[in-house]
Amino acid sequence: MHRLTPKIRKRILVAQAWWEDRIFRGIAEYAKAQDWILDCTMHWNPHEVPAHWEGDGIIAFTAGNAALEKFILSKRVPVVDLEDYHERMPAVPKVLGDDANLGEVAAQHLIARGFSNLFFLRRKKIPNPMTKTREAGFRECAQKGKTTFYALTLAEFEARLPAIPRPFAVFSEGDFAAIDVIRLLDDAGFDVPADAAVLGVDNTPGICEN
Repeated sequence: MHRLTPKIRKRILVAQAWWEDRIFRGIAEYAKAQDWILDCTMHWNPHEVPAHWEGDGIIAFTAGNAALEKFILSKRVPVVDLEDYHERMPAVPKVLGDDANLGEVAAQHLIARGFSNLFFLRRKKIPNPMTKTREAGFRECAQKGKTTFYALTLAEFEARLPAIPRPFAVFSEGDFAAIDVIRLLDDAGFDVPADAAVLGVDNTPGICEN
């Protein structure tokens, strides 16, 4: 009588210091099809490095957490990175969104609606790699369309707001920044979208629906 050898399931750590449920759902669907065991403890402790974890592979989104990056590289298992944050893990394979194309599509959308005065807004003076790439795609398309283009922080935009001719259009680095822009324009008495169109990105539930 032959004894069956039990199947050994792969154990995969989801090492996300920044948690996005839509990304996780995609990971979970693929993991189910592959019969993986997912370790998702970082969902509840996104800044706590799981120092004692041992397994077969890691899906990473470190958001620049240097301690987590060091931990990931120390494990010597296959890793897939879902970002390119400051290129601190350059040898790790990456699955990235096409942020340059995203910026280009945003500019095309606004230009097609007749706007010739375009702004890209970000929260911080020094953008993260994702924001920087979105801005570059937006700028390139805006300049090809022979529009007036500005890249500003929210604070810089607020300071210049009284002198900006209407109408104009704003593309923000993300939905949270877009909400900040809309509140700022509302407080200043602008009619959104008649005086100023505001376009966000990421389709964040709970923000876009309110």
